[in-house]
Amino acid sequence: MITDTFFVNKCFGENYQEVIGNNIEEFMEAINYADFNVGIGNAIGVTAGLIKTGNAEYPYISFGLMGQPLSGSISLTFSPNQVSLGWNVAIQGNSLGGAFQAGFHSYSWKTWWEVRVGIPSISITAIYVFPPLGE
Repeated sequence: MITDTFFVNKCFGENYQEVIGNNIEEFMEAINYADFNVGIGNAIGVTAGLIKTGNAEYPYISFGLMGQPLSGSISLTFSPNQVSLGWNVAIQGNSLGGAFQAGFHSYSWKTWWEVRVGIPSISITAIYVFPPLGE
């Protein structure tokens, strides 16, 4: 059972058990990919990143509306979902150290989400995920 409920509530909300289950070990086992991202923006911004699954790396680029004046970012996010190639649309929000990103694939409408630690901000982006490196 998770014992640091203050931190977990800030990262995942009061209903965190619906998001991550009853313990951190279950959540960590459910992670399907890690997403490393760097970006810069001044109301409009651009980012680039690499999604790493157990056996492949997927590069991507994104652009969109950023909620902070001129800022840069580096983030590492995690998700239990599958990688969605092609165009995706997402909204990102960070508050008090915890962050959440949710989006959908523009062709199939398949939804996905990620969690991370970040600085307070909000943004809406269009993301293009390329095929895996080496293909």
